[in-house]
Amino acid sequence: MSHYKHFTTKEREKILFFLAQEKTISFIAKELQRDKSSVSREIKRNTNTEGIYSPSYAQKQYEIRRRKCGRKPLLLNADIHKTVQFLFLQYQWSPEQISFRLKHEKNPIQISYA
Repeated sequence: MSHYKHFTTKEREKILFFLAQEKTISFIAKELQRDKSSVSREIKRNTNTEGIYSPSYAQKQYEIRRRKCGRKPLLLNADIHKTVQFLFLQYQWSPEQISFRLKHEKNPIQISYA
């Protein structure tokens, strides 16, 4: 099984160059030694509303997506954290019970116990 490799800024610039020369996706993929579907997806995801592919926009979007990926922080709200900790430790409530209690109180912040 091959290992996925993200597009580099240089590769994105080459894509723009080949698109300006009206080269096919197959040609671009062969030149970059990438799968056609990867090149096609890259172009589709990073083309603006006018239909223009932008390597700088693509790189910015990639960096934004990378920052957003991964596990989300748990219980950032200090009040909710204290409530959950209190109910769990003092009353020995299950996560399901705590989640239901917060929903029942119409708390703006919901938690998932899954």
